[in-house]
Amino acid sequence: MTARRSWQLVTSDDVRIELGRSDTMKRLNRFIELYPVLQQQGQNESKRISYVDLRYDSGASVGWTPVVMEPQDSNQQQNQAQAKQQ
Repeated sequence: MTARRSWQLVTSDDVRIELGRSDTMKRLNRFIELYPVLQQQGQNESKRISYVDLRYDSGASVGWTPVVMEPQDSNQQQNQAQAKQQ
């Protein structure tokens, strides 16, 4: 609960869910229905969900962040390049 007495959840993968002060179960159920669609969209567009704001009568506001790709080890890159040549 925030200082303004509003419900806010944070998932294990750091997605912030804003539920507001009322109709929290209705809003949480809306998130549960919406989440798989958002995950698929994020995968398709190389981004991840930062927050989902459900404090609206219908719908939601979604914040996105780019997916950070970790650079591959240089030895691994060389091995892959050699494998392609063979």
